[in-house]
Amino acid sequence: MKDITRAIVGALSEDGSAIAFHQDADGILAAYFACRLLPASGIPRLIPVETENFDLADLSAYLSGTSNLLMLDINISSVESGVATLAHSLTGSLIVIDDHDQRPTDLPSASILIDPRSLPTGQDRELFPPSLFLFSLLREQGITTASDTYLAAVAAFGEGVFDRFRDWFLTVDRTVLDSARSLGWSINGYSRSSPSSDSIRDVIATLLTRTADLLLPLAVEAIQDSRAIKEVQAADARVSAEVNRLSDTVLRQAPIQTKSGVTAIICRVQSNYRVANLVASNSRSRIVSGVVAVEQKGEKGTWVELRRTRDLVEPNLLDVLLRMPSAWFIARGGHPMACGATVKSEATDKFSSALVDALARI
Repeated sequence: MKDITRAIVGALSEDGSAIAFHQDADGILAAYFACRLLPASGIPRLIPVETENFDLADLSAYLSGTSNLLMLDINISSVESGVATLAHSLTGSLIVIDDHDQRPTDLPSASILIDPRSLPTGQDRELFPPSLFLFSLLREQGITTASDTYLAAVAAFGEGVFDRFRDWFLTVDRTVLDSARSLGWSINGYSRSSPSSDSIRDVIATLLTRTADLLLPLAVEAIQDSRAIKEVQAADARVSAEVNRLSDTVLRQAPIQTKSGVTAIICRVQSNYRVANLVASNSRSRIVSGVVAVEQKGEKGTWVELRRTRDLVEPNLLDVLLRMPSAWFIARGGHPMACGATVKSEATDKFSSALVDALARI
């Protein structure tokens, strides 16, 4: 673990380094924790990446002249060739931290791929988001603050894995955890007019410059002063109500017939907020056993989220996605029991039909 920390700090301390991260709670806070590992003298270039823009070939052109790049929570298993192009465009090294299955080939020898699930701290964890892994590196060094713990809880709630990491937050007050849940959900349930990249950069800069040594109540106040955080928090009550309403709609759907008799529900929802992931997870928690699939139309395609209850060992939902033609997808990836994709608009009907067929065979 200390070798990983040294590699990250060494790469990001060089001139021309950058961090590219998925623009959600996990990616944003992973970037924050990566910056927390660095000396206080400055932070590297920060590049938020939206799910619909996982075109790493384009990113490589944008990064011309960059020395080292740390890539966080960007599902590279769906864009393997793009990762190789990206790695070769750098003058230094590429470091990837992600808990999705990773299969890129033809990478320069200086490239480092880190799957936290394969490390001692990740043993027996099916999910280990980059944000929480980087927080664990801070904990290993003994330099975490109350603010860091609060933000780790925000990431855990936003990524839907808080219950799996509950033992990390046993000493945190319940009201603080309620605030973390609200903020995590707000960031990941953002409206289609989501915060701009500049606003997201401002969030991280605000966190780094105003919370490192503050007491928790002041830290929370400083975080909530951020313009981008205000944008997403204002939507929290509406997002929560929308998630519950749409989950009711999902659970009213008649299950499709499956070979094994396992309950499988597929539903297409409509909302002004991007909530397919939250609705899928919420719906899964309300059924005894089975699979839930939620589709939601977005601006650049259809968001799809698949969830399997924890009592089942099959089907492998990630394999269900990966067996479909790659030409249908803008991006796809995840885990056997929880995964997602952005499907091209013109391929949505074909995808939906293929998904019904795939789930009927389980």
